[in-house]
Amino acid sequence: MRVCPECGHEDHPMWRPRPSRGFCDYTKANTLEYNDPELFAKIKEARPDFYNDGHFIYNLTKTGVNVERIEKSLFDFMGWGRERMEKVDHSLLAMVPPLTEYMKGDKIARAEA
Repeated sequence: MRVCPECGHEDHPMWRPRPSRGFCDYTKANTLEYNDPELFAKIKEARPDFYNDGHFIYNLTKTGVNVERIEKSLFDFMGWGRERMEKVDHSLLAMVPPLTEYMKGDKIARAEA
């Protein structure tokens, strides 16, 4: 739970750090809808875009099960931290010669026996 050092405001305990991304908090969508229906309605209305309340950027996941949030300053710096990586051409990996081509002389004989 986060506490503001300046004003002493405490976050609701429903917000938990995401295990895979410690800088991102999440909660279940139905929990947020129960505890803060106004915020949930704004997040749902902004979908598929993100909702910005000035302090946090909120995102309702594709499945609609979770709501994620990240501080605006972090979002401006790194986004959600899950941008797609460059695609790997796996067809090039199939061009590796068989192991027997690397073996020489008696090593091949022992491998075949």
